[in-house]
Amino acid sequence: MNNRNAIHRAAQSRPAPSLPTGFQARLTARIEAERRREERQEKLSYIAMGVTAFALLIYAVTLAAQRIDLSWTLSLFNPERWRYAKLWSFIAVLICAMLTLDSYIRQRIYLRQIRKSLLDKNKQQRL
Repeated sequence: MNNRNAIHRAAQSRPAPSLPTGFQARLTARIEAERRREERQEKLSYIAMGVTAFALLIYAVTLAAQRIDLSWTLSLFNPERWRYAKLWSFIAVLICAMLTLDSYIRQRIYLRQIRKSLLDKNKQQRL
């Protein structure tokens, strides 16, 4: 018990450390750069999901046009080649849904880790 009190008194008797000149400006700049980088990554992921959704839409329209049997049917739209089109379409939509869910879960985990680290820092500052 005496050791704990002695350590506590010694820690309190030390002068408070001072921050280097420009520390706050550098820290703010780093935080802002990190925020911009995260926003850029988020925008790129949404663009990628949008492009994928658009490609799937074009694919569905192509399949619908093939089913309607338009006169411009090419050898590419040969029904024999599209035998498993519904299966592959379902797999593509499933993959997009899983990637979206993965992105959401990763973002939630990342935010939870940040929140936990901030709480830990607050607890350390109180002691």
